[in-house]
Amino acid sequence: MKPRTAARPLVSHPPLIVLDAGHGGRDPGAEGIGGVLEKDIVLEVTQMVAGRLAARLPVEVLLTRTDDSFVPIERRVAMPGDGATLFISLHANACSDPSAQGLEVFYGGGVRTASTPGGSWRAALLGRCLDHALQSRVGGVRGEARPGPFGVLVRNPAPSALVEIGYLTHPDEAARAQDRRYHELLADAVVDGVAAFLRASAPPL
Repeated sequence: MKPRTAARPLVSHPPLIVLDAGHGGRDPGAEGIGGVLEKDIVLEVTQMVAGRLAARLPVEVLLTRTDDSFVPIERRVAMPGDGATLFISLHANACSDPSAQGLEVFYGGGVRTASTPGGSWRAALLGRCLDHALQSRVGGVRGEARPGPFGVLVRNPAPSALVEIGYLTHPDEAARAQDRRYHELLADAVVDGVAAFLRASAPPL
């Protein structure tokens, strides 16, 4: 009888978190009070999230853009290949009604089924985790996390969420969106949400 060889341990890779700063380059996104542009605000917040994720959690972080460049949706979604653990896209809102305000969380991506047309259960879990963390840290979240029709969600193979960080057309929220302390609150909330998602979706030992 041949001696049995020990099984090789499985190589464990850290979770890959993809962060997407919406718009960029020739696509400014929303324009708010005083000419503030969505593409600039969300890039700054996304970079702050990336730094805090790397500092607080044992994860790899990939940014779909790191400067003021235009990246098509197809490339944003395809960039990590099939290896992304989750995908978060950050945006800011605008409305013709200047009283419109609040944060919003949408989710999608992953494997769709008849019972989960808005994306996989992991996508819904990610949305709930981010919604709860934002409400706890920042407040002002409008409603609950819900499925969204956005391209970065519906075309995404990974569990995905899109976070609207406020209305640039609301006087208070436009001012807050340019405040570094607010960016720090948002970044900490997103990291809290990612940490909660990773804990809740981890396979049992």
